[in-house]
Amino acid sequence: MADDVPHSTETLGLLRVLLVDDDPDMRGLLVLMLAEDGRFAVVGHASDGAEAVRLAVSEQPDVVVLDLQMPGMDGLTALPLLRERLPHARIVVMSAFPDPLTLADAMRRGVDGYIDKSRTWCELVPTLEGLCALV
Repeated sequence: MADDVPHSTETLGLLRVLLVDDDPDMRGLLVLMLAEDGRFAVVGHASDGAEAVRLAVSEQPDVVVLDLQMPGMDGLTALPLLRERLPHARIVVMSAFPDPLTLADAMRRGVDGYIDKSRTWCELVPTLEGLCALV
């Protein structure tokens, strides 16, 4: 988790987001997009599923944005563990290579939404808005 992640007192009134992606550039882009919107606070970011599960317990985010394909523990493996530890959180998966069988598997494991990585720049905020009923 980077030093630029806000502390909990700085996230009051904002939707708390945990970002999970093995690509640091992608995580950086997501942080910028959410910060620009102003309704979100990134409370942590992880480069694999195991780190995401640890952060989920300590940070208790409202939303997890989860890459499906990562080295180590991938998103599909982390998904039920995150769902178990964050029963009320929204979990949105991302994939650069969407495959209907993988997406169906993700749905069975408790995902709330899906974003194609190639369209993240235009789908991330509207997807989170819809899932979290932001106004």
